[in-house]
Order: sequence, then structure tokens, then C-alpha cells
Amino acid sequence: SNCTRLAEESSELAATKQSLEEEKQKLEGELSQLREAEMQHRNEMKEHRANIAVVEGERDAARVAETGLSERLQESESNCTRLAEESSELAATKQSLEEEKQKLE
Repeated sequence: SNCTRLAEESSELAATKQSLEEEKQKLEGELSQLREAEMQHRNEMKEHRANIAVVEGERDAARVAETGLSERLQESESNCTRLAEESSELAATKQSLEEEKQKLE
């Protein structure tokens, strides 16, 4: 009868509704997990950017230090060259004075 058919259809619709509700809950759970993963990913990206900034800062500081060391090394080399020249001049002066002394003796 009509009532039986309507009751069956109603029962089928209720089952379909229940199935759709379960599917909706499952999808909402997956969506929630995806949002959580996205937030975690964004936080990791922020962390990576911060780490990159720190490393770049350290690199720049190292470059400045390297430039300073290079300048000091050149300065030291110039001083060494100057001292070597002065030492050579002093040795020549000493030699000359010793020769003068021998002439006087």
C-alpha cells in the first residue's frame, strides 16, 4: 500500500540522512586536521625565516670581521716590511761605525 511504500521511503531517507551526517562529520574532522597541519606548516615557515635571518646576520658579521682581519694583516705586513728595512739600515750603520772604529784604532 501507499503507507507501506511511504514508510519504506521514509526509512531509506532517514538512513541516507544518517549516512550523509556521518560523511559530513568525517569531512569536518579531516578539514580540522588540514587546518591544524596548515597552522603548523605556517609556524615552521616562520621559524625557518627567523633561522635564515639569524644565519644571514652571522654571515654578515663574519664578512665584516674578515674585512677587519684582512686590513690588520696588511697593516702587520707593512709594519714587518718597514721593520726589516729599518733593521737592514741599522745593520749597515753598525757596519759603517765598526769600520770607522777600526780606522781610529
